[in-house]
Amino acid sequence: MTVLVRPGGEVDFWAVARIWVNSWQIGYAGIVPQPVLDALDPADRHRGLLTRAADPADDTELLVATQDGTVVGFAVIGAWRGADGRCAADGAGEVRAIYVAPEQWGRGVGATLMAGAVQRLDALALAPQRLWVLEANDRGRRFYESVGWCFDGQRQEYVTGGATLPELRYVRRQTPQAHQSPRADVSVRPAGAADAAEIAGIQLSTWRTAYARVLPARILDTLTVDEVTAQWAAAVTRPPSPRHRVLVALEREWTVGFSALGPVDDGDGAGEPSALLATLLVEPRWGRRGHGSRLLAATVELLRQDGYTNAVTWLLEQDRICRSFFQSAGWELDGAARTLDMDGRLVTEVRLHTSLATPD
Repeated sequence: MTVLVRPGGEVDFWAVARIWVNSWQIGYAGIVPQPVLDALDPADRHRGLLTRAADPADDTELLVATQDGTVVGFAVIGAWRGADGRCAADGAGEVRAIYVAPEQWGRGVGATLMAGAVQRLDALALAPQRLWVLEANDRGRRFYESVGWCFDGQRQEYVTGGATLPELRYVRRQTPQAHQSPRADVSVRPAGAADAAEIAGIQLSTWRTAYARVLPARILDTLTVDEVTAQWAAAVTRPPSPRHRVLVALEREWTVGFSALGPVDDGDGAGEPSALLATLLVEPRWGRRGHGSRLLAATVELLRQDGYTNAVTWLLEQDRICRSFFQSAGWELDGAARTLDMDGRLVTEVRLHTSLATPD
């Protein structure tokens, strides 16, 4: 099965917490004191992840590895921390944690996850790249060495449960590619079935971050990755018509945003033939990098190629950020509005439109 690596979010925290606890209890048996391992609780770890996510000073990024939409591993990356635990000023990067569900050990998940972590650190221009590993963790050390890391001679001590455990510092062997420009390749392409899980993750992460004060909590809480993934898989593989499309925006191999478009519903158009841009979202952590503008431009160009002369989109009235984004790209409010009943809460949407005529 294909392993995909993507940015993680709150929707992944329970899976991450369970993998972390299971990996520690199995992988560190006989290394970390058993009472420490026995006391590990996924609920405690989940609360810790929520606390860290809410801390504006936290500079780490969570990556998750998935198979068929299921999280099977995760990594945490960030700037290298010095001896005092603060980020060092030498521009180095760190793989602060990387764990794979024990039932997936030896199946290549870890190598794919590490490759994704390294590529992200490269994109952030964080080099050289380092990590700490327990000296007694033979399995972990063999893995790191197999994917291009080596011991650089530095040691420190890790204290837990009354035991002092030696740690070794590993550094990634640098290649010429690691010194190239940190500017990552960006692109937009049609979505495929394999993109459905990433699209679902982006939608849930964005809704729960940007619309938490607008949409009813029950709606946000009851949405599941599996359900939303199935809906997007159907939209991609069984669209209502050949003119219904889904596009994804990429930074290198990362899926960072998507748009969905097609013919306008009866009564929604501002002239014919009209297109409906049903949604355009960029995952919040990938914002301010130009992905939204590139995705919107690619969407408009595809609509022109499909023969549309104008397009409309509906936005939440309270979403001033999205409205400003569209208006800066030449879209205008046309005076239309509609009210949606979302679990007993009335939510107003306003319509914007734009001409698809090619500028002279």
